[in-house]
Amino acid sequence: MSQIEAQSGRSLMNANHGLFSLAYGCAALASGLTREAGLPILVVFGGMTVVTLVLMPLLWRAPSPEMMPEEGASVTLPLWPVALCGIVVMIAFLSEATVESWSALHIERTLGGGAAQGALGPALLGITMTLGRFGGQALAERLSETAVIRVAALVSAFGAAIAAMAPVPMVAYLGFAITGLGISVIGPMGLALAGRMVAPHQRSQAIARVAVIAFCAFLIAPVLMGGLSEVFGLRLAFGAVAALLLMILPPVLALRRRARALAAVPA
Repeated sequence: MSQIEAQSGRSLMNANHGLFSLAYGCAALASGLTREAGLPILVVFGGMTVVTLVLMPLLWRAPSPEMMPEEGASVTLPLWPVALCGIVVMIAFLSEATVESWSALHIERTLGGGAAQGALGPALLGITMTLGRFGGQALAERLSETAVIRVAALVSAFGAAIAAMAPVPMVAYLGFAITGLGISVIGPMGLALAGRMVAPHQRSQAIARVAVIAFCAFLIAPVLMGGLSEVFGLRLAFGAVAALLLMILPPVLALRRRARALAAVPA
């Protein structure tokens, strides 16, 4: 995707990830409705198996051509920009996984909502992340990745704080919606930024390493949230997510300096 962005001159990572958010937003709604209706789990998973098999042919794509290094180009991948991008995307994915998996429990157990009300938490996250990512597509063509990520980190942290302090489900919905809008663009733009931090022939390698770091979030999130909620409760656990999102700001400032330095180098 990063190579396609470079060839087309357009930012496409947000739209790519937006389709993913749309899928799990719809899945969350379907999950809540099937739970509320009391459908057998075999029927639900059987239906998803059929849907998956029907969509599998869409996965077939011709491989994109590999870019070869130019003569005299550096073959050493700069590690610290890749590591910083990995940390940024990891925090975004960790926050996303946390709200996706634990928002329903927060609404049902902390705020006393029902199964259908609980399902609206992750559903709102998916819907707002879809809107945010498609909207981020337009922002990415006007503003730098680092500027958008900084604003998005502040917005998502504010939303997580609202969800943590919510007295009723409606306020929690607002918090989850704001969180979704904020974190929606951080992951895709962090991956796109990693592609811009390196030479053209290093993009695939850089993004692969960023992805390895970032996907550690899906291992950390259950342990982190489970431990915090067990000891302190879900309110403090979501408050910790808000604090974690603010930790995105220092690495992004460092990446902004590198991006400016690269822009100043003549092509």
